[in-house]
Formats: sequence, structure tokens, C-alpha cells
Amino acid sequence: MKISKLPLRIEPGLVALLCAWFYFDPAGTFLPFVCAAALHEAGHLAMLLWLRQPVHSLCLGLQGAVLLLFYYGGVFLIAAGQVVG
Repeated sequence: MKISKLPLRIEPGLVALLCAWFYFDPAGTFLPFVCAAALHEAGHLAMLLWLRQPVHSLCLGLQGAVLLLFYYGGVFLIAAGQVVG
């Protein structure tokens, strides 16, 4: 998998939500949440690297992170995010 050529799409709704959350966050939960979400997704990407499966695109939106890939052995891939997080 070539991460440097990974097409990344960030939806405007996510950017608006994160900006509002950062601005109006009195409890200080923004940074821990963003770090936990990044580690969770890094677990999926690390498992794909280990399995040597290509990722065709990554979309970050209000529904979460969506990886476009052509891999059908997803049990370890799905579990990798929870193990890291």
C-alpha cells in the first residue's frame, strides 16, 4: 500500500463539526477524541499494511472514516481498530 498516493477526501460537514466542537468544548474532550479516532483508524491502516492490501481512497465525513478497498477477509481488519483503540 502506498500511503503517499492515497486519495484523501474530507467532507465539509466534518470540518464544520470539528471546528464547532473545538470552539464550544468546555470539558476539554476534543483532543482526546480526535487522538482516539486517529489511533483507531491507524489500527485499520496498520492491519492493511501488514496484510499487504491496497487502499484506494479514504473519506473522512460525519459518518466516520470510510476506506475504499478490495479485500474480503475483513475479520482481522475490523478487529484491528478496536485492538489499537
